[in-house]
Amino acid sequence: MAKGVLAGLLAAVNLMAVAPAVAAEAPNLMGRWVAMETSGSSVVVTPMDQMSKPVEPSALASRPSGESWDLRIDAQDGRAMAGALISKGGKEQTLLGTLRLDGKRLVIATDFSAGSGELNGDTMELCWVDLIPNYIATSCTVYKRAPAGAK
Repeated sequence: MAKGVLAGLLAAVNLMAVAPAVAAEAPNLMGRWVAMETSGSSVVVTPMDQMSKPVEPSALASRPSGESWDLRIDAQDGRAMAGALISKGGKEQTLLGTLRLDGKRLVIATDFSAGSGELNGDTMELCWVDLIPNYIATSCTVYKRAPAGAK
C-alpha cells in the first residue's frame, strides 16, 4: 500500500513539473513614469567601407534625468501595453510593450528601437537598442512612477 501512495505522489510531482507556467497577475502600469537616470552609448556609423573607425570615448555618457525622455502608459490589457516616450520638449514616440509571465520583466519596441526591462515596485528600468541607418545606440533608463495626476 505504501508503495502505491509513493508512486502516486511521484506521479503528481512529475505532472506539476511539466504543467504550463501560470502567469502572475499583471501589475497596473498605467500613468506617467519619470526618467531618473540614463546611461548609454551612441555613435554615428560610417559607410561599411569605413567601419574600421574607432569609437571615441565621447560616444559613452551618463546623462542626468533632465535630458532623458519620460514614459507614459496609456492603455493596458493584461500583460500588453501601449503608450509613448515623451521628450522634455513634448515630442512623443509610440511605445509598445509586453510583460513576461513573471509580471516583472518586459519587452518593448518603438518605430526604430527595441529592448527589455524590469519592474521593481514603483521603479522600472528599460534598456534600449537603436539600429537605424548611420546610427547605433544602447541605453538604460531608470524610471520612477509619477504620482497619480502628474503631468
